[in-house]
Amino acid sequence: RRAARATMGGKQSVPRRRFSINKGPVDPSAPKPVRRRSFLSRLTFRRRASKAVIDADSLGISWAVPGAAALTPYGPATIVGVRGEDGVVLARPTTWFLATGKPPVLFLQASQVTPAFYAYQRVKTQYGLGVVKEVRRDNVIVVEINSWELAYGCRPTVFLQADALEVPATFAVGETVQTQYGEGKIVKKRWDGVYEVRATKWELAYKQIPHMFVQADCMRRVLSASA
Repeated sequence: RRAARATMGGKQSVPRRRFSINKGPVDPSAPKPVRRRSFLSRLTFRRRASKAVIDADSLGISWAVPGAAALTPYGPATIVGVRGEDGVVLARPTTWFLATGKPPVLFLQASQVTPAFYAYQRVKTQYGLGVVKEVRRDNVIVVEINSWELAYGCRPTVFLQADALEVPATFAVGETVQTQYGEGKIVKKRWDGVYEVRATKWELAYKQIPHMFVQADCMRRVLSASA
């Protein structure tokens, strides 16, 4: 037999011969060979399978979805996510920034974050005072306005983002406050957030002391002379 020779760069090269092995007919009923994993690949696979992913539900903070408003030891923040390896909660503060003007990323434990808004919480909106009815999974907060009503006594319901809500200031029983009716002292706080204030600078007829029922956003603290 003659081998075909090709001249390349002054040197002769012989092309390699290709051999084919006739395996014969394939039996469809014969078992297929099993490809076994190497020791290292099996070890890696077992480690990945045994490592459980930690999410917000397993930590008991199912509300901590990305974008949710939260309260932290470093102030109000927005949830970025939950790290699956160790359950660390990542959050960005919303009221302060670094020297470079960028918000930092906080790495917190689940016990260090609490929801900024929750059901039955009194909040202040651009439509008036209301009560939170629901905090949805898409970070939309459902608020029922109770400071005014629609026709036929229907109360309006609004759907707002967290940055459109404010928490009214809270006062303690015994504090001296200034209201639109004058100065007084807080006697009681009702379940609906209304404060009962006893006037201290004026009286009614027959020396009756008036009691006023005031919302939190309609009064302010009176600082003592020593402060």
